[in-house]
Amino acid sequence: MAPSGETVGLSSAPFDGTPFENVLVPGFILFVVFGLVPAVVGYALYTRRRWGWTASVGVAAAMLVWVLVEETIGFDRPTLSLNLATAAAIAVLAVHPAVRHNMPDTKRS
Repeated sequence: MAPSGETVGLSSAPFDGTPFENVLVPGFILFVVFGLVPAVVGYALYTRRRWGWTASVGVAAAMLVWVLVEETIGFDRPTLSLNLATAAAIAVLAVHPAVRHNMPDTKRS
Protein backbone atom coordinates (compact mmCIF):
# COMPACT_ATOMS: atom_id res chain seq x y z
CA MET A 1 0.00 0.00 0.00
CA ALA A 2 2.83 2.38 0.89
CA PRO A 3 6.26 1.27 -0.37
CA SER A 4 7.88 3.73 2.04
CA GLY A 5 6.88 1.50 4.98
CA GLU A 6 5.07 4.27 6.83
CA THR A 7 1.82 2.26 6.97
CA VAL A 8 3.49 -0.29 9.25
CA GLY A 9 5.64 2.24 11.05
CA LEU A 10 8.92 1.54 9.29
CA SER A 11 11.46 4.17 8.42
CA SER A 12 13.35 3.96 5.15
CA ALA A 13 16.55 5.00 6.98
CA PRO A 14 17.81 1.40 7.49
CA PHE A 15 17.75 0.97 3.70
CA ASP A 16 20.28 3.78 3.14
CA GLY A 17 23.20 1.35 2.90
CA THR A 18 21.34 -1.18 0.77
CA PRO A 19 20.34 -1.34 -2.90
CA PHE A 20 16.68 -0.80 -1.89
CA GLU A 21 15.02 2.61 -1.69
CA ASN A 22 11.95 1.40 0.20
CA VAL A 23 10.31 -1.75 1.61
CA LEU A 24 8.50 -2.85 -1.55
CA VAL A 25 11.06 -5.32 -2.94
CA PRO A 26 12.29 -6.60 0.46
CA GLY A 27 8.66 -6.97 1.55
CA PHE A 28 7.82 -9.04 -1.52
CA ILE A 29 10.90 -11.23 -0.99
CA LEU A 30 9.98 -11.75 2.66
CA PHE A 31 6.40 -12.62 1.67
CA VAL A 32 7.69 -15.33 -0.65
CA VAL A 33 10.46 -16.65 1.62
CA PHE A 34 8.55 -16.53 4.93
CA GLY A 35 4.98 -16.73 3.65
CA LEU A 36 4.67 -18.92 0.58
CA VAL A 37 7.68 -21.22 1.10
CA PRO A 38 6.68 -22.19 4.68
CA ALA A 39 3.14 -22.89 3.43
CA VAL A 40 4.53 -25.30 0.83
CA VAL A 41 6.85 -26.85 3.43
CA GLY A 42 3.92 -27.24 5.84
CA TYR A 43 1.97 -29.04 3.12
CA ALA A 44 4.98 -31.27 2.44
CA LEU A 45 5.22 -32.18 6.12
CA TYR A 46 1.48 -32.80 6.33
CA THR A 47 1.60 -35.12 3.32
CA ARG A 48 4.79 -36.73 4.71
CA ARG A 49 7.05 -35.85 1.82
CA ARG A 50 10.63 -36.74 2.58
CA TRP A 51 11.95 -33.34 1.49
CA GLY A 52 9.60 -31.56 3.87
CA TRP A 53 11.83 -32.20 6.87
CA THR A 54 14.92 -30.85 5.13
CA ALA A 55 12.97 -27.85 3.86
CA SER A 56 11.70 -27.07 7.37
CA VAL A 57 15.29 -26.96 8.62
CA GLY A 58 16.03 -24.63 5.69
CA VAL A 59 13.15 -22.33 6.68
CA ALA A 60 14.50 -22.16 10.24
CA ALA A 61 18.01 -21.38 8.95
CA ALA A 62 16.65 -18.70 6.61
CA MET A 63 14.79 -17.09 9.49
CA LEU A 64 17.93 -17.08 11.63
CA VAL A 65 19.87 -15.46 8.78
CA TRP A 66 17.11 -12.87 8.38
CA VAL A 67 17.33 -11.95 12.06
CA LEU A 68 21.07 -11.40 11.60
CA VAL A 69 20.40 -9.27 8.50
CA GLU A 70 17.87 -7.16 10.41
CA GLU A 71 20.37 -6.62 13.21
CA THR A 72 23.13 -5.74 10.74
CA ILE A 73 20.95 -3.29 8.80
CA GLY A 74 19.81 -1.65 12.01
CA PHE A 75 16.17 -2.58 12.41
CA ASP A 76 15.21 -2.18 16.03
CA ARG A 77 11.84 -3.82 16.46
CA PRO A 78 10.36 -6.01 19.18
CA THR A 79 9.63 -8.70 16.58
CA LEU A 80 13.33 -9.58 16.31
CA SER A 81 13.03 -11.65 19.48
CA LEU A 82 9.82 -13.22 18.21
CA ASN A 83 11.49 -14.12 14.88
CA LEU A 84 14.44 -15.62 16.71
CA ALA A 85 12.14 -17.66 18.96
CA THR A 86 10.12 -18.84 15.95
CA ALA A 87 13.27 -19.92 14.09
CA ALA A 88 14.51 -21.79 17.16
CA ALA A 89 11.13 -23.49 17.62
CA ILE A 90 11.02 -24.59 13.97
CA ALA A 91 14.55 -25.99 14.22
CA VAL A 92 13.86 -27.83 17.50
CA LEU A 93 10.58 -29.28 16.26
CA ALA A 94 12.10 -30.28 12.92
CA VAL A 95 14.81 -32.37 14.57
CA HIS A 96 12.55 -33.79 17.29
CA PRO A 97 12.51 -37.62 17.16
CA ALA A 98 8.71 -37.74 17.00
CA VAL A 99 8.74 -35.69 13.81
CA ARG A 100 11.57 -37.70 12.29
CA HIS A 101 9.89 -40.98 13.31
CA ASN A 102 6.83 -40.18 11.21
CA MET A 103 8.85 -39.65 8.04
CA PRO A 104 8.34 -42.38 5.43
CA ASP A 105 11.19 -44.75 4.62
CA THR A 106 10.52 -44.62 0.90
CA LYS A 107 11.25 -41.59 -1.22
CA ARG A 108 8.37 -39.54 -2.53
CA SER A 109 8.69 -36.46 -4.66
